[in-house]
Amino acid sequence: MCSRGLKIFLVVSLLFLATVFTAIVVLFFTILKPRDPVITLHLVDFQHFQLSDSFLYKLTKNSNISLQTVISMKNPNYGSFKYGNSSGYVKFHDMIVGVIPIKGDLIPARSQINMNTSINLMLGKLVNAYEFLSDFANGTLNLRSRFILRGKACMLKIIKLKTRTYTACKISLKLPYNKEVNSICKSKLQFDL
Repeated sequence: MCSRGLKIFLVVSLLFLATVFTAIVVLFFTILKPRDPVITLHLVDFQHFQLSDSFLYKLTKNSNISLQTVISMKNPNYGSFKYGNSSGYVKFHDMIVGVIPIKGDLIPARSQINMNTSINLMLGKLVNAYEFLSDFANGTLNLRSRFILRGKACMLKIIKLKTRTYTACKISLKLPYNKEVNSICKSKLQFDL
């Protein structure tokens, strides 16, 4: 049989392990709980973009334009996120009219980065869309953008998990003279187990 001292040691050890396990679970579900990133899209040179009636008539089907864009990515988590090169697309109604190349980078824990990129907009395809003239006449061009960032999340330099971030943005361009841009983005973080 076990001595009384060994029994006390086992009980105290089990209580200690249960306390540590409970503390880890509580920390993970409160402080270390994975949160969705905050991503915003800013069109930088839209102020210099001229889209007048005379310009529209000169366009061909293969006309393209590159709009300089800044994508701000805020990581509210206690772990860093490193992602590889990716690309997104821009849709007008249900037609793809643009591509967004995204260069791979590292977003440190609880910080924000600004990434310079460009939207390669296929103006010929956009202008020839059935709904374009009615939206242009109303003064607002509504676009949607989607992209997925695949990478690894690293927490406390110990835990590394494959992660995906899904982002969908609604971009509203006020045309032709107001030059106001509104974008609302929603992001969702998902772990690949």
